[in-house]
Amino acid sequence: AQVAAERVVQLVGDKATATVCKLLGDVLFLSARVNDPSAGKDFKVMLEQRKMAPTGAVRAYERAVSVKRDQPARWRDLITSIKLERDIDRLRGDVESVKMLEAKALETALEYLKCDPGDPHAWLAVASVEDVSIASEDLRLERRKTALSRAVALNPTFADAWCALGRIYLSKGDVA
Repeated sequence: AQVAAERVVQLVGDKATATVCKLLGDVLFLSARVNDPSAGKDFKVMLEQRKMAPTGAVRAYERAVSVKRDQPARWRDLITSIKLERDIDRLRGDVESVKMLEAKALETALEYLKCDPGDPHAWLAVASVEDVSIASEDLRLERRKTALSRAVALNPTFADAWCALGRIYLSKGDVA
């Protein structure tokens, strides 16, 4: 599937639509989440193989967003792919890359929020990314709480945001 999707993008070239780019991103994202049995039990080899797929997914989603910026799902896919790439780099022990990807994920989430401040998913995206520029854990939690509160204010039935907000309160011991 990955080879076929990449071939479609190659054939279409610069005329590739946002949908074609999103399709490629979806295929690459899924392939990054699947363990390749050819790696056997060698965890290091498996991580190196998996590193390439989310990087490709990020590029594909970035292209999809640049072609059509008003599609919330593409923004969410892009942020999720950046976070997956970060998680793989964390497992690989690449501290510098993790920091860079954290900053990129936050920058992308804030850009998504600028495009659609009325989308509760945009607020959840901002809350789901660590802001490494804030040194204080309490300030980071307060920023996340504010973003999640905005998300549930925009959509009172948004379960993901409510769960994330609840986890913050539980982590602070506030169970009332």
